[in-house]
Amino acid sequence: ASIDTHTRAVASMSAPNDSESPMLIADDAPLHSLVTLLVITSPLAAHPSTELFDACLGAVITAAPDMANCPVVVGADGVEVAPRSHARIHGRCSESEAVAYVSYLRTLKKRGNTTVVNVAGWHGFALTLQRALQHVKTPFVLVLCHDLLLHRFDFPVRRILRLLGQPNVNYVGIPGPNNYGIRYASRTSAGPVQLTRRTIALDDGGEPLPVIPLLRWKE
Repeated sequence: ASIDTHTRAVASMSAPNDSESPMLIADDAPLHSLVTLLVITSPLAAHPSTELFDACLGAVITAAPDMANCPVVVGADGVEVAPRSHARIHGRCSESEAVAYVSYLRTLKKRGNTTVVNVAGWHGFALTLQRALQHVKTPFVLVLCHDLLLHRFDFPVRRILRLLGQPNVNYVGIPGPNNYGIRYASRTSAGPVQLTRRTIALDDGGEPLPVIPLLRWKE
């Protein structure tokens, strides 16, 4: 399901819940015991500076201050020092870019509550995410891109967790620029289909959450 929000971030929260029974989440459970912030990263022109990475996490904490103590896992995609033969990078970078990237990751590794997962060789976002998920110890994970910020100041984390606790809800995506994730998820081999918006009522007394069921998962 994709939450209907007004945000420019590309992010998602997920948890394994294929059962037909709701996953019970204690209202007073601290978020750091429930959610890991997982950031996928790769070389950027800004490296070795961590300013953009810090802004990414800072935007989440601004929107949801209770997430300040959540564990952080960084999935670091691998690189190859080689010339780029086409527009897409595919893990290729210059020697100076590789050195800056290593320095950037070394800085992140020195931080408390942060685990950096180095992936050997270029894998891309999805496979790097898969490797990083193996180091997550909480029941939920908030997946973030290293260069996009969450522009929503009432991020309803606990309501999203309740939504993920519903039967057969495994993933909640947050629409990115121009709702690309929704447009991607509505494509089929026969062409795009119209996704039907609906609401899911939770047991917390709040307004039902507007969602759009997705045909496929967008990383």
